[in-house]
Amino acid sequence: NAAYSWDEKTYSFILYALRPIARGEEVCISFTATEEPRDLRQKRLKTIYKFDCKCSACDLSDARSILESDKRRQIVKHWHEEEIYQFEDWVHSEDDAKTLLKSWWRVIEAHEKEGLDIPFKALYTMTMMHYALGHQVSFQQWAKQLAGAMRINAWKRMDSRYVDGLYSLLFAVQNPHTRSKTWGCKAPQRR
Repeated sequence: NAAYSWDEKTYSFILYALRPIARGEEVCISFTATEEPRDLRQKRLKTIYKFDCKCSACDLSDARSILESDKRRQIVKHWHEEEIYQFEDWVHSEDDAKTLLKSWWRVIEAHEKEGLDIPFKALYTMTMMHYALGHQVSFQQWAKQLAGAMRINAWKRMDSRYVDGLYSLLFAVQNPHTRSKTWGCKAPQRR
């Protein structure tokens, strides 16, 4: 539910939330590659840091749960290594949206079920695909999640591009049809 970054100016680590953290909830950071199988993560943590992790992802009791978790983490690992078909490629192609939406949904679902932070690129792609398809309600739902991620990135990196992008996104959420020529550009043509 948290991560850290190094601040060169202050020569210190900055701890920041990846999602809202409830009062009384433990603040946790990852000490190892979260996309690796449970046994490998456990072994590394024991060898390097000398502790047994008891987080919800590591503290699974039955073999079936461990196997299902490892399969989802394999999807996550594949995404990090390969990065599936990109929005920018799709919007300039004649390909239909179903395949790309399904691929990205699998990535997002695997992250959610494993309690992992949904990648910024996945949120961006789902948001922009629904924008290009002219799906107003879906666009607005994804855009709200993306805006949350952009807020974190704007604060974490203190980068004005994220702040400017966030304001543009929030404006588009209010009335997507008037925002740009991209709205609905990939919507199926009705006859």
